[in-house]
Amino acid sequence: MKNAYIPGSFDPVTTGHVDIVERAAAIFGHVTVAVCGNAEKGHGLFTPEVRAELLLLALSHLSNVTVEILPAGRAVAARAAELSAVLVKGVRGGGDVAYEGEMAAVNHTVLGTDTLWFPARAEHIYVSSTVVRELLRVGAPLDGYVPDSVVAALKKAYAAL
Repeated sequence: MKNAYIPGSFDPVTTGHVDIVERAAAIFGHVTVAVCGNAEKGHGLFTPEVRAELLLLALSHLSNVTVEILPAGRAVAARAAELSAVLVKGVRGGGDVAYEGEMAAVNHTVLGTDTLWFPARAEHIYVSSTVVRELLRVGAPLDGYVPDSVVAALKKAYAAL
């Protein structure tokens, strides 16, 4: 069975991210979740190491999932090809589809790496790391936006910034 590779900034991990990983883990033999930098969006709220720790907490119930940090400058599609993996991406709407469509076409053309999209479930359409960062900033409840297993760690990590 083929493997799945799910790259993202995960800054921080959300319930939508966990849903995509769970769905992929039910289909693929192994899923690697890769914490990537996002140069065009700056350095992020949390270090890659903190993001990986939060992902490990949120995904600890999945035995066929591992988390890695993709070094800066390392191509996502190339890493997926190394792992004989299908790229898996979640999409929330038209903007995501347009962007991910372009990326999928390039990844397939250049490396032969296929991309599989999971549409966001209705309850996750408006969940994003950006929204979570804003909720953290104003001290609002995180219920429904982040996994229960990471709420305390997330608040502690944010308070330490």
